[in-house]
Amino acid sequence: MVQHYRQHRDYGSEFLGHNVFTADPATGETLWYGFGASRPLRPPAAAGPARR
Repeated sequence: MVQHYRQHRDYGSEFLGHNVFTADPATGETLWYGFGASRPLRPPAAAGPARR
């Protein structure tokens, strides 16, 4: 199972989280892998144009 999470924070940033749940084939236990990133909602003016 895959879960996506998004949170807008009061101070102007955003947190994106992604969780992957699976079962261990040997034990049947639930395994949970989490990945996340935090970023500003607006890039700083000094950053220049966006790159591709």
